[in-house]
Amino acid sequence: PYTSVLVTKTWLDAAGSQMAPVKDIEFTLMRQVEGGTPEEAGTQTLASTADPYQLVWDNQPLTDNAARPYRYYLVESGTPANFIFTSGTQVLSADRATLTVPTYNRYQIPTGRAIVTKVWEGGPVIKPDVHLALGRNGTTATYGVTIQNGDGLTQVFSENLPFTDAQGNP
Repeated sequence: PYTSVLVTKTWLDAAGSQMAPVKDIEFTLMRQVEGGTPEEAGTQTLASTADPYQLVWDNQPLTDNAARPYRYYLVESGTPANFIFTSGTQVLSADRATLTVPTYNRYQIPTGRAIVTKVWEGGPVIKPDVHLALGRNGTTATYGVTIQNGDGLTQVFSENLPFTDAQGNP
């Protein structure tokens, strides 16, 4: 028996909300029987402008020559930076005509470290406290720090600061 393998693709932001496709993605459909060697069943490119946003591989066997069922899965090439590719649960239609394989690319907010250096040039011997707040795109973020009476040089290290919002905007 044969089936059509339908691949649906969903792009998710870091909060789990659906977002517009980011770029064209190449998929390789793989199949494997339990304990067997993976076999390539074909490669297709899903354009970011596709409507509907899916691919179909027709005439794919449900079993090998020994009647052992195939498990189908996908390998994605060109996953954009900061996106994680996952494949959902396969669903075989009641008439066995279509095997649906949902796939997802979920954005993961990149994080890093900020180093702030305050250098005092002149001024009073006892330096005043200085409050620094990091901002993004003209707004003040919640990452603030107070540098107390410095000796001319104070460094503050902040870890795990988000570099973008949930949609990938800097």
